[in-house]
Amino acid sequence: MKVISPEDYDDEYYLSECNGYREFSLGDNSRAPRRLQVIWNIASLSPEMKLLDAGCGRGEILSKCIHENIFSVGVDYSKYALRIARNFLVRNCKGESESIRLIRGDLRRLPLANNLFDCVIMSDVIEHIHPKYILDVLVEIRRILRINGKLVVHTMPNLWYYRFGYPLFRLVELLRGNKLPQNPRDRYKFSHFHVNEQTPHSLNSILREAGFKTKVWLYDYRSYSEYPILMRLCMRFVTRAPLLNAIFCDDIFAVATKTHD
Repeated sequence: MKVISPEDYDDEYYLSECNGYREFSLGDNSRAPRRLQVIWNIASLSPEMKLLDAGCGRGEILSKCIHENIFSVGVDYSKYALRIARNFLVRNCKGESESIRLIRGDLRRLPLANNLFDCVIMSDVIEHIHPKYILDVLVEIRRILRINGKLVVHTMPNLWYYRFGYPLFRLVELLRGNKLPQNPRDRYKFSHFHVNEQTPHSLNSILREAGFKTKVWLYDYRSYSEYPILMRLCMRFVTRAPLLNAIFCDDIFAVATKTHD
């Protein structure tokens, strides 16, 4: 398995490939990608709470926190991400707010006190953390959470979709005259960054091993507006219907709660 370094996560990745880059390029925080809107709603943050955005990337969640007057800390190990985030926050929030901090660091060793945060968000981060480090990261996240604090997770792909659903989708697309690669990862330039892809079961297991009380589910937030209406309706059905969604829904969400020290 190729070792990915912080230097690999550069401007090209964040500004031309990383999910949400089109909305980000518009410079309008109200147009955050639907994935981040769903995560924000799950987090249910309020002004008296403290948030850690673990793997903050371009800073969209942090920008939302400034507008909602929520104290937040963004951590990323990419200097490019932090520069993009800092510039975005200054531009979109009329200067850096005292309610926010940006830190370059390793999620295995956070320079933060015990029991500090009410909520931690890890959006599209777990799939980038090497399997031999993921438990250390989650234990560290649990350390800095307060009792009853929660970790909100989104990760994709769902490996069950890649193994079972994608071949069927590829066949349908072939019948429509669209030839997709046999390996779904070949559709993405930076797919090799995904070194720890999950299923709902594997994500639930590692969160529980780290000491969390867990709730893990599949949720399809996409509109499929780019497809004809019949195909759109079919895709919405198979990605949301019980049992079928296990192999056709590509997005895994989780809330992991720290119930005790």
